[in-house]
Amino acid sequence: MRQELQNIEYIERYLENDLSNIEKRKFEQHMKEDAGFKAAVNLQRQVVRQLKEEAFLLDVSNYHQDFTKPSPKVKRLSPWWIILPVLTLISIPLVWYTMSAPKVETSDLTTEQIVVPPIIETEMAAPAQLKAFETSFVSKKVSVQKGAIIQLKKSKSTLYIPENAVVDKDGNPVKGAYELQYRELRDRADMAFSGLPMNYKNQKTAEGLNSVGILEVRAFKNGEELQLAPGKVLSLDYEVNKRAKDLDLYHLDETAEKWETTSEVVDLPKRGAYTEEFDSIAYKAAVIAHNEKFKNLIKADAVQRDKDEFKVETIFMPKGMKKLEKEERPDPNKYIVKHYKNPKLVEDLRLHSFGIYNCGQKYTIKNQIAVSADYTDLEQMAIDNAHTLSIIDMNYNAAYSFKPEQFICNAKANNIFLLWSNDGKLYSFVKRAAIKMNTGDYSFQMEDLSETIKNTSDLKRYLKFVEKKTKETVTKID
Repeated sequence: MRQELQNIEYIERYLENDLSNIEKRKFEQHMKEDAGFKAAVNLQRQVVRQLKEEAFLLDVSNYHQDFTKPSPKVKRLSPWWIILPVLTLISIPLVWYTMSAPKVETSDLTTEQIVVPPIIETEMAAPAQLKAFETSFVSKKVSVQKGAIIQLKKSKSTLYIPENAVVDKDGNPVKGAYELQYRELRDRADMAFSGLPMNYKNQKTAEGLNSVGILEVRAFKNGEELQLAPGKVLSLDYEVNKRAKDLDLYHLDETAEKWETTSEVVDLPKRGAYTEEFDSIAYKAAVIAHNEKFKNLIKADAVQRDKDEFKVETIFMPKGMKKLEKEERPDPNKYIVKHYKNPKLVEDLRLHSFGIYNCGQKYTIKNQIAVSADYTDLEQMAIDNAHTLSIIDMNYNAAYSFKPEQFICNAKANNIFLLWSNDGKLYSFVKRAAIKMNTGDYSFQMEDLSETIKNTSDLKRYLKFVEKKTKETVTKID
């Protein structure tokens, strides 16, 4: 038994990268020479990965206690105190059996065979609790004759509305004032239950939009939705939430539920770019100060001759004062000011209609799989009243909504599945990239977070926690 424990410890030290270089070379040489030993090491590596995955999911399931019930700092037992003894018990027989690690079959399905499920609204009304996750509109009164300049609340962007810019549904000019409404979706939590599609097109090879900001703009008068007048456009200086290459501006065709590219060029300034401006006010002040400084140094006698004035200067040098060799006036070049440009600000985007605009980056969803799903809670009770499924790929700033029964996702990504039921419960499942999935039928065991996550702010904290915990776990496993 002592030798068995030594072998277990030896393998564990290798997997934890705790061997010296010499020991590591000997260990790897032993694996090359002994196929049985190599198989045992591979199997134990898989067990370690699985147990770390379980530890990660245990941390996630305990998370709601951490951010909803602040308490004095008490040292909590790590899940590893439970898992490590189990690891030891499981590992003992592994050293003595020449077993090959279980093979995970990869799907032979090509992208041409994958049918991308359309994003379809469910027939039943959305749960009332879902309203707490909807981003509300900001309302502004705008004079038709004057137009307006509006500072957007979340992004600090600027929306310019020209005068006489709106007409009613029949094309008649609107008089007086009207109500402008806008809302911004800046991150995945905002997008998760917005009802907006985040796929670019429903096609065999699915494409998504990695968004750096969504803006929805509407106009109303007496409850009637208004339109932009012919020849009028809104101008937008938009601050994106993250610099990215190959950005485009998309407008949502709300009838077809598809994003259409606009003709606007999304051009972010280079880092360190600036414009120059002459500060005339500061320059004039410097000239006045200069003249005041030197006027007392000069005494002048004036002599009138033939109505012409001749200025005769006599310099008096009081004791303790030296004559200045050169009395320089302020240099105008020193009053040229550099205004550095905001590296996240896209200037003068032209919005040719009211509606929903997405500044984003189109990408192909890799490793696509099509999944038919059912769901249970942690007590294995079926969740048979699912309403909406939102999938968040943590590689992108986007959230994809589906009918719960069928969806697509990246099989090799870190995904968070958020499920709303018709009775207003919110469930979550975290799918790590380490978990292999193929196209097919799956049952997901969901955690009820209804008492923990009650609004978008709670959801943002939850997503940040899962993302941070995922990165930590990946580092440990690697």
